[in-house]
Amino acid sequence: MKATIHGRAIKQKRGRQTYDALIEAGFRLLQTKDLDKISISELSLDAGYSIGAFYARFRSKDEFFDAMVAYHLVQRSETLKQLYLKLPVEKLVPQLIKNILEYYHKNRRFWRASQMRNVRDPVFAEAFRENFRFRCSSFITHLERELQRTLHKAEKDAIVFAFQLLMSTVNNTAFTESGPILLGQKRYMHEMQRAFALVSGVNPLLEEAKALR
Repeated sequence: MKATIHGRAIKQKRGRQTYDALIEAGFRLLQTKDLDKISISELSLDAGYSIGAFYARFRSKDEFFDAMVAYHLVQRSETLKQLYLKLPVEKLVPQLIKNILEYYHKNRRFWRASQMRNVRDPVFAEAFRENFRFRCSSFITHLERELQRTLHKAEKDAIVFAFQLLMSTVNNTAFTESGPILLGQKRYMHEMQRAFALVSGVNPLLEEAKALR
């Protein structure tokens, strides 16, 4: 799966390298600063290019952020695929939730910027909705493969709602930073692993799958 190119057309390999370097610089800078505090000159300097190189690829900061979102969605999709390939079924839920929470804690400023952009541009959220559907369907497909059977509708609905609960809670915590338990804390991870397992009803299914091995 390749990221959609946002911005001006890229005709040469070198142009794509500059494009990628700017995206990576954006994620680095968002580790310590909010998006509205990052200037294009700072972004270009961190990537090792000129401001002209930025504007040769992006018409605006919004267009640049669209490119960051596309990169994020591809990376998360590929990460989930790899987890499903490598993890034994009994470790699937705790490791999946751990990966999700660690990622969103590390990139919480990026995630807050995404939520703020969505407030003024509702269409912007469609890519995230599509990724959410992919996340749920991938989990269900993987579980069905391990179970060697098709999940019932009620089983699928419970899993999708568990993902909805997980991501809604992460969104709220990342955006408001309200407690008493926060992203990055061990208790937050423990409680979200427990809540996901409880709401999804997945533990008996995982035991069923484990017994088939």
